[in-house]
Amino acid sequence: MAGCIGILLRVHCHEPVDNLIFECRLLEHIFTDHSIDCGEHLYAHSWENDQSILMIGTEDEECLNARLPEDQQVYPESVGISVTGVSIELPELAKGSENTFQMIVAWNDLPEPIESSCWYAVDFKHAELLKEFNSS
Repeated sequence: MAGCIGILLRVHCHEPVDNLIFECRLLEHIFTDHSIDCGEHLYAHSWENDQSILMIGTEDEECLNARLPEDQQVYPESVGISVTGVSIELPELAKGSENTFQMIVAWNDLPEPIESSCWYAVDFKHAELLKEFNSS
């Protein structure tokens, strides 16, 4: 793996919040190909050119809903992928609610020395990411 960055968003609502969007996107598009690379509990998108691959991943709605109160659940379309990135749209967060959300970005040279290593890097369990952030 050439590199990997974990991004953790902690949200504590002092007031109700509607339609919060957490997005991780490419500012410059230097890749020639892109694809959706989802798996169980993973929503991911990858971009490639002749030399490299870059992947952005987050949890799917099933994982998000496991942590969100029942009246603040996200819909399947709340986790989105576009040509330039990945986003999570939270329809409503109540006053006093606290939660965390993640995006993981990984990149590697092509061909990858270990097949699918970017995919495995972005498929990182939320509890493990919280441990990493809390220990540093």
